[in-house]
Amino acid sequence: MKINNGFWSKVGCCLILVLGLTVGVQAKGKAKMTTFKNPILSGFHPDPSLCRVGDDFYLVNSTFEFFPGLPIYHSRDLVHWKQIGNALDRPSQLPLKGATDYGGLYAPTIRYWKGLFYLMCCNVSGGGEFFVTAKDPAGPWSEPLWLNDHNIDGSMFFDDDGKVYYTCQGGGERAGIQQAELDTVTGKLTTPFRNIWNDKNEQWNEGPHLYKIKGTYYLMLAEGGTGDQHMVAIGRSDSPWGPFDPCPHNPILTERDEPNSPIQCTGHADIFDAPDGSWWAVFLGTRPHNGMSVLGRETFLAPVEWTEDGWPVVGNDHHVEMNMLAPSLSPLHKSPNSPLAIITIFNDMKLGPEWLHIRNYDPGNFSLTERKGWLRIKTAKDSLDKKLEEPAFVGQRQSAFWLSVRTEMEFTPAQDGEEAGLCVRANDDNHYEISVGRFDGKTRIFVRNHVKGQSYMVAQTPFDGGKVQLEISGAEDRYQFAWSADGIVWKTLAASPSADLSREKAGGFTGTVIGLYASANGKASKSYADFTRYAVLPDIVPDPVEFATRPTPTPQPPKDTWRIRAGGDDFTDHAGVVWSRERGIMAGDTAWTGRPIQAKEDPLLYTVERWGADFGYTFPVLPGKYKVRLKFAETYVKSPGERVFDILINGKKVLANFDIFKEAGGMDKAVDKTFENIQPDSDGQIQVRFVASVQNAKVCAIEVVRQH
Repeated sequence: MKINNGFWSKVGCCLILVLGLTVGVQAKGKAKMTTFKNPILSGFHPDPSLCRVGDDFYLVNSTFEFFPGLPIYHSRDLVHWKQIGNALDRPSQLPLKGATDYGGLYAPTIRYWKGLFYLMCCNVSGGGEFFVTAKDPAGPWSEPLWLNDHNIDGSMFFDDDGKVYYTCQGGGERAGIQQAELDTVTGKLTTPFRNIWNDKNEQWNEGPHLYKIKGTYYLMLAEGGTGDQHMVAIGRSDSPWGPFDPCPHNPILTERDEPNSPIQCTGHADIFDAPDGSWWAVFLGTRPHNGMSVLGRETFLAPVEWTEDGWPVVGNDHHVEMNMLAPSLSPLHKSPNSPLAIITIFNDMKLGPEWLHIRNYDPGNFSLTERKGWLRIKTAKDSLDKKLEEPAFVGQRQSAFWLSVRTEMEFTPAQDGEEAGLCVRANDDNHYEISVGRFDGKTRIFVRNHVKGQSYMVAQTPFDGGKVQLEISGAEDRYQFAWSADGIVWKTLAASPSADLSREKAGGFTGTVIGLYASANGKASKSYADFTRYAVLPDIVPDPVEFATRPTPTPQPPKDTWRIRAGGDDFTDHAGVVWSRERGIMAGDTAWTGRPIQAKEDPLLYTVERWGADFGYTFPVLPGKYKVRLKFAETYVKSPGERVFDILINGKKVLANFDIFKEAGGMDKAVDKTFENIQPDSDGQIQVRFVASVQNAKVCAIEVVRQH
């Protein structure tokens, strides 16, 4: 049942922030066993890394395309966490131009050595591996020291003799783990890379951490990819260079053999000891509903025990649970029985560290001073669904399945195309919003679904402009959208399935973020929207309504010329020819590289891509014979044979075992493949399909032109 009568008047101006989770005590005979509840950081919190300094624990997560980057959390008991800052809070530290939900910041590692905190990470969209330092983990953190290395998942280990080791994923699905010594003053590698681990039985050896425990070196890493085959393995050696003997009971953490567990995809772990001598692991995992993980990858905790022969055992024989026993977790501070509301009143001079922007946003589009007690967001030209743009959006991680998010907004659009409101976002191609906008000269409150790059207006109602309260409520299977004129009577406009924003359907490495935005959708504008409150209300949801029907998209008419920029937005090349943004692709994911591509013409056509194990395009065409030209560039794998795939046109294999690296002669080099005399199929279509045999297939652009 929805609880909303007089809500705003009851909360007044109180601001309550609760990051902790339920903790209890369970008696077992005379011994008391402490329990804690997973996840310890709910919502979008992947790739956790943790270090301890005395009695204090500090944790960091990946942030990918969002700014600021790398949140820093603090705890004294491993269960209750408070965000104390973001390591990368200046544009000079974090270039994110063109980053997508597969770009930006990957897999940080936080360590402490001789009075200084070190944080290593990889910006795959610009610069590669780097590290920053700080005396206080709350900041400020230094400018990045770049390693000029484009591997991923870099980690630092400080040995007793003063040597520092840089351990990373070697690039590519089967590249294994590499290591070199690092000079932390210059950022230079002082030794050549050496391969120290490569489990050929598992894809994606990644996320490595090197430890020295009781004189023995342990190498821990993730394997199996970050999906349902995710796992953690460990090996040990007398030398930091190995060889590392694998643990006889690997994997030491996984749920892939327990498909019915409410926690899945567990992996990418970091282990550490507590002041009382107990050992722990933090790691990522998901909580899928009907196979769909809307909240993305979250941070979980499990105790670690050591066998008599010196091997770690995570959780219950490599399994974890929502509620776990922890014999020596101390001290514990009891949480409320139910979560409390989190209310933001925009009275401060800046937003708190929990707020996120998309890429390197323009701060001029936001103001907390132009109207006291309100956040003003200007209707920027950039829109929510353009991959390389930086919309005027600010939001927070969705922290629970069952919740309502409300805001009070004042906005009157001045021209067609202007809109502002509340959005739940998975990525550029997949988001829902309830907003106020003007179309065809009429102002409306509307609900829109943007799925796989295609927009669907699913509900709307007339509105004169001015003040309005908007709500997005979530449940495991849905989002619902409502509005109110007074905060007492709420009118539900529509409901939409949450599955379309899950990582399984929407793709990407992030989770859902719910926030505020304003846009003029490509037009110059002087308008703005004012927001006075942002409230997150756990467990307060409306009664469910039927899902809204999405209009059937108008079929594309057949034509004799198609030019598609795979994974990118509309683009006009040097000759004035337009390459259109793809829409409605139901498989594969997109990426962008900030590095220049060596190409004879229009290198920018090769900087975007769609990739996946099996994906395709369908082009309705007029009768005749056609020439199909495909454009490629290898921007990730570093050796021949690391990416191999087949290309089929109308079901016929036209290219087998295609290797971009081999054909182009290296990374960041363009290569085209042309196929002539292609006849449409019986439905008047030309279908192009890409099927991987090693790693993933990919394509940058496609041209289909009738031959004359």
